[in-house]
Amino acid sequence: TIIDFTVSRLCHEGNIVYVDMSESPEIFECEGDYQFDIYRIMRDNNGNDWRPFHPISNLYWLHYLMGKLLNETSYPRRDPDSQPVESELRALYDIILAGDYKSATQLVSSSFYFDSCRIG
Repeated sequence: TIIDFTVSRLCHEGNIVYVDMSESPEIFECEGDYQFDIYRIMRDNNGNDWRPFHPISNLYWLHYLMGKLLNETSYPRRDPDSQPVESELRALYDIILAGDYKSATQLVSSSFYFDSCRIG
């Protein structure tokens, strides 16, 4: 699996369903994978209040997933035509957290990397 929804949040029948990670402080002490850094970054951003939606969290997870795909995934022999695409993905990876983006929506709607994806 690429995505583990164990500590995700959702709205079900008008109720917020979430894991209160403030009750599991040991997760913030874990090392060995960037995901634990993401949890710490999220905690710093949300003040350890896990109930509300914090749109910037989606950027953190996009950064995490792109890092896994770019740096920790083996691919069969690469087609030379894929080099420009990989270069653009690496550039996007570098700006996701370095920019002033506050949400994945803002990233997609304002970054030129997504120009070809927009309708209208």
